[in-house]
Amino acid sequence: MSNTTSTIPLPGTAAKPHGFICYAREDFGLVKALRLHLKSIEMQYGFEFWCDERIDGGEDWKKMILAQVAQAHIFLLAMSSDFLASSFIMKTELEAITQRRKVEASTLIIPVWLRPCSRTAVYPNRQWIPAGENGRPKPIVEWPPIDQNHLHPHEYGHEAVRHAIHNEMEKFYGPAPALFDC
Repeated sequence: MSNTTSTIPLPGTAAKPHGFICYAREDFGLVKALRLHLKSIEMQYGFEFWCDERIDGGEDWKKMILAQVAQAHIFLLAMSSDFLASSFIMKTELEAITQRRKVEASTLIIPVWLRPCSRTAVYPNRQWIPAGENGRPKPIVEWPPIDQNHLHPHEYGHEAVRHAIHNEMEKFYGPAPALFDC
C-alpha cells in the first residue's frame, strides 16, 4: 500500500487551504465531535480546521484568533443560540471573516447548524448544513442516534456535515486523492 495523501493547492495559487471553525464555548462538545468527522477531509486535502482549543496558555487569544481568520480559506460557522449571543463572535470574528471574504473572493463560508437558533441573523442567503431527509437544513442535535448504545448520539448529523463539506470541497478544489491505494 502506498500513501497518496497530498496537499491540494487553492485554485490559481500554490497555497494549501486552511480552515477555521467559529463556535461558542458552550458548543465545544459538539464541535469536538464534529472535528473527528472532519479528519478524513483534512487528510485527503492536506490541511486542518483550526479552532481556539489550540491556543496555549499565556498566548494572546484574540490576536491568535484574528491571525487564523486572516489565513483561512474555509470557515465553518457552528451555529447555535450561544453563537448568536456571543458579542465577541458577532462583533469581532464575523466581522473579520466578512472582511476576509471581501479580500479573498474564493473563501468558503459554511454555516453548520448545531442547535436550534435563528437562521436569518447571520448569512441568511447561505445554505446551512446538514440537510435532513427532506433536503432542508436540520440542527445536528435533532438527528437520531445511530443506536441506543452509541457514545455519540448525534453521529448521523456530524456525518451529514462531513459529507456536505466534502461535496463543497470537491466542487471547489476538485476530487481529493485517496488516502491509500493498492
